[in-house]
Amino acid sequence: MEIKIKETGEIKELNYIGIDGIDCVLDITGDDDNITYNSELDVYEASAEVYDFWTEYFDHMSADDIEVKALKDEIFKKYEYIEAAKIEQKFYDKLAHEFDYGLHHTRTQEAIVYIKERYL
Repeated sequence: MEIKIKETGEIKELNYIGIDGIDCVLDITGDDDNITYNSELDVYEASAEVYDFWTEYFDHMSADDIEVKALKDEIFKKYEYIEAAKIEQKFYDKLAHEFDYGLHHTRTQEAIVYIKERYL
């Protein structure tokens, strides 16, 4: 997704390809009123601060995706399928109680530590 930085006019890329191989930047940022679509220029626009926030968010998501996949692989190697699935659900339950984009990386890391300490 291309974003025009309001302060500079510079066009920058904002991308996040999930583990499933799908670019879902628009799905995730779609509720952010600080990113607007300029139909005359056919480009999304945001402040540098908003762009930097989302860049850091997606960098963390990419790193978290790799770590979560490795964690799940380790759980499914160590436990029978049904038990592993229950542990995996406990991981996602830790994330489901509160969702704040600014805290997502921190909460994901806390959930990873929780699972590792209890099950690995």
